[in-house]
Amino acid sequence: MTKIEKSLAALILCIALVPNVPAQSETERPVSWEKFLRDSAVSREMLDIFADPDIPSWARFDPELGYTLGKYLPRDGIDGSLTISTSQADGTRTSRLYTDKPRRINAYGNSFTQCHQVSDGETWEEYLAAHLGEPIRNFGMGGYGVYQSYRRMIREESRLSSAQKGTEDEKDRRVTCY
Repeated sequence: MTKIEKSLAALILCIALVPNVPAQSETERPVSWEKFLRDSAVSREMLDIFADPDIPSWARFDPELGYTLGKYLPRDGIDGSLTISTSQADGTRTSRLYTDKPRRINAYGNSFTQCHQVSDGETWEEYLAAHLGEPIRNFGMGGYGVYQSYRRMIREESRLSSAQKGTEDEKDRRVTCY
């Protein structure tokens, strides 16, 4: 295959991978950057909802992490059904099992860790808690990157370690997963 044929094949492949975007007609003017940004920006009403802790929302503002889990009933289950996703004051997902026992295992991460699209008692952390016989804190949050999860872990582990009562052996058995 010649160099021109390879370039042509690469161009065809790139064109095939580009999503179908309707072409602008010759009479249609290109969209200005200002219009594009205005149309793309989050509305003031949405920002007010996000910033108000008394209004139920998928997330709550957090000055260090950007946002943490909020309380809401999203319609994102099977066939558009509601899922119950509640959180505690510290932004952890609500646990149902072994709530009276000390918590040594914490999970940090993105929507997979948060268990988006399942109700509180159906998370993988709850299934693992049932298997292990002890509770697991769920600090997952949809949309978090590795750095946000890391920052959350540093914040929570330092807070939990200083507040935790118990022997050094019990503190050493704390497990964190991502």
